Amino acid sequence: LPLPRAGAPPPLFAACADGVLLCKLVALIDGDAVDLRAVNMGALGRAADRKATFKVVENCNLAINAAKDVGCRVTNIGPRDIMTARPHLVLGLLWQAIRLLLTQKISLKEHPGLVALLEGDETLQQLLALPPERILVRWLNYHLARAGSARRVAGFGRDLMDSEVYAVVMRQLYGAEVQPVDLTTPDLEARAARVLANAAAVGVAPFIKPRDVAAGNAKLNLAFVAQLFNDRPGLEVVADEAVARELAGLDLDDAGDTREARTFKLWMNSLEAWAGPDATDAVQIRDLFAECRDGVPLLATMDAVRPGCVPWKKVRLAPKNRHHVVENGNRVVAVGRGLELVLVNIGGVDIADGNKKLILAVVWQLMRQQTVDMLKQLKGDGTAVDEADLVAWANAKVAAFAGATQPPIRSLNDKKLATGRFCVELCAAVGGDVVDWDLVTPGATDKDRALNAKYALSIARKVGARVFCTPDDIVEVKPKMILLFIAALWQAELSGATRPSLGSEPTRSTPASPPQLVAKTPAKPPAGAAATSWIKPKPPSQPKPAAPAAPPSQPKPAAPAAPPLG
Repeated sequence: LPLPRAGAPPPLFAACADGVLLCKLVALIDGDAVDLRAVNMGALGRAADRKATFKVVENCNLAINAAKDVGCRVTNIGPRDIMTARPHLVLGLLWQAIRLLLTQKISLKEHPGLVALLEGDETLQQLLALPPERILVRWLNYHLARAGSARRVAGFGRDLMDSEVYAVVMRQLYGAEVQPVDLTTPDLEARAARVLANAAAVGVAPFIKPRDVAAGNAKLNLAFVAQLFNDRPGLEVVADEAVARELAGLDLDDAGDTREARTFKLWMNSLEAWAGPDATDAVQIRDLFAECRDGVPLLATMDAVRPGCVPWKKVRLAPKNRHHVVENGNRVVAVGRGLELVLVNIGGVDIADGNKKLILAVVWQLMRQQTVDMLKQLKGDGTAVDEADLVAWANAKVAAFAGATQPPIRSLNDKKLATGRFCVELCAAVGGDVVDWDLVTPGATDKDRALNAKYALSIARKVGARVFCTPDDIVEVKPKMILLFIAALWQAELSGATRPSLGSEPTRSTPASPPQLVAKTPAKPPAGAAATSWIKPKPPSQPKPAAPAAPPSQPKPAAPAAPPLG
């Protein structure tokens, strides 16, 4: 990018200001996180138009919420920060997205040869739990040792400044395909220039500059090392019988995360939970089952859901043996019961053993508890929320939506949800004129259902909802994920994210009507949808409130307003 004129914002920030570039970057990480059909293209060029400004804010909302869904740590950043080019916030978001994009294939599922990096009596589960930075450091040291070099690295800063490590590792990986690097010259930038020229010659296009290598820029060096790994890892599966047996017994699909485990892991990371008052950073989970075995991440999540519920002085934050691990597991069970979680036949030993089914059950109940607590708080009337309330609210919103085509759903298991059409109409009913109805189909084929579901998730994120579902969750009608989708939209509406305004400007315009796919108007929501077994019913002393009625129609305002910019 060219250097900016005096007083002008850097071109990088200007390119990010309309949210389009950020949406495309997140879509490269996970194509299901952003449906590019939902992105408002070219809106920034009409920035003087209030409707165009509103469309830009939608893009930024989509980029931010989708970034959270793929695992970025997004704290205290809103559309205004992107649109007004706040450097540290925009650069932080960009770096996290680039880091995820470059390191997402560093896994046993993609590279079984990573078993060669095991150290001592380490297990594959422990290796899986390592962050990608640690794995790349081991990878460099592995090739340095194979090349007969005495050099070792501990990080991506000073250890790489003299380019010797790059020269040795690239020679080991590419052989005669690269030219020798003159390590006798005192000019560190000249050495780095030769290294980067070698990388370009073998098809790796580095975006790091020689001055960055010589200065020990850790982030850019990490990115370059990840590029080399992705191009040619050079790993061979170790012929060790014990490791081979462990690898054969490991479900590589699980190593790449099941959908449900991935959803729960991303939700836990989004909480930025702290393990005790003396923690220096929030808990970040890479492998849900391996890292939850010592109980600490689960306790941190519980404390984030219900602050103060964990007696941290009694927790073994750095367990040294199995006894300590089981002790933490027992603490998880005790605190969970205090939160009224259903923990039948779950003990500390199950947590310590990494029982996947039971760990998923604990995390799901915590996720549901946080969702219900948030809705209860936002409603302001002190009443709890159950499945029947969510179903009734969704049916009432869709029924009141002008031109609605979908009949009411009877439960979160209703197979009519599989078409994705109900979810799209719910987003339109909540968010206003945010749907391009030319892109929405009746969902008659598998492809159309998947496209509708993917579009619905992106529209939900555009209107400010934080959803951790995937299109497959909607198409396959996974009731837990449907609950989270509906609850996220209800939260967004109650928090005011879907009724934005700037000062005294009018509220959002009336949603556009979709093309009619059926002739009749949907019936009123069915009364008393039965709750499934994983929804905890309300206590008998609290009578269930009547299903919410459709909101009264509002007069159409003169002009649409932009949503909040922060």
